[in-house]
Amino acid sequence: IWAIGTGKACSPDDALSMLVLIKRVLQEKFSENNIPILYGGSTDDKNIASYIEVGYNGALVGGSSLKPLIFLKMKEAMKTRISYEYRS
Repeated sequence: IWAIGTGKACSPDDALSMLVLIKRVLQEKFSENNIPILYGGSTDDKNIASYIEVGYNGALVGGSSLKPLIFLKMKEAMKTRISYEYRS
């Protein structure tokens, strides 16, 4: 969790760089590879799948959760992305 409340979404590449760093620190401190990591920046129905694609296990949804149609589209985007990963 590193970008909560900024109102700006980072690029998937920046999110991936941070994910790699977070996982490295957790591995060094706790010898653990399977700790779920959530993306904590601005998410919506247009960008949430990109954070799942780079390896995040989910997202903390802020303001978008107050918009029912957007939140539903986010759920569907994640469901589609996760279903695709299990088929691959």
